[in-house]
Amino acid sequence: LKGEDAVMVYNNLYVYNDIVDLSSAKFSSKRTVMQKIKILTEKGLEEYSKVFVNVYPKEHITVVDARTIKPNGKVVNFKTKDIKKMDFKSPFYKDTRYQQLRFSIPDVEIGDEVEIVYTTKSSRLKTGGDLILHTYLPCMSASLTYGASKSFVHEIKMYNGMPKFSDQSSQTNTVLKWYLSNLPSIGDQHRAIYTNKIPYVRYVIRQYKSAYNTIDIAKNN
Repeated sequence: LKGEDAVMVYNNLYVYNDIVDLSSAKFSSKRTVMQKIKILTEKGLEEYSKVFVNVYPKEHITVVDARTIKPNGKVVNFKTKDIKKMDFKSPFYKDTRYQQLRFSIPDVEIGDEVEIVYTTKSSRLKTGGDLILHTYLPCMSASLTYGASKSFVHEIKMYNGMPKFSDQSSQTNTVLKWYLSNLPSIGDQHRAIYTNKIPYVRYVIRQYKSAYNTIDIAKNN
């Protein structure tokens, strides 16, 4: 931790795709982010006691919470009334706008830990994507959990040394988990370098398939 202004103690990402109403081909996607950041310097206090959460088209926030944990264990909880909402146009996707939630964590001082959790949900199935665990801070421990109905037919690939998943699936649901530790920061280069240099998972949902019928997801979503 020497020389760092802040460090991410953990970064846990959960992605889940589900069936809402099969008769009308309605599906849903949900993602939850849980993070804990330890503030180490004055610069870290200035930069990382503020939180920015991007909410993309067709997504809505179902949970947002944060708290400060003092070295003596005292907890200062965040009040949702302090959230500011701003609208932006994405520099990466043509004609795509998104909303950003901004808020400051309460009563943060050097040496404190900040916990953040938020969940977004979409009525539109996210049929594929790249999932990474590296962030703008060095991270001590990270995990990715991907879940979906067992009826979805997936293609899942891992790149750049991403470790093999732990399969914790049940009879009805696919549940795959990845664990990483001691991840270096990628700063503000999130989109620029990850496919070339850092471990990531790429998933694609091809079909819904059961004993009774098959639905081509790409044509019905």
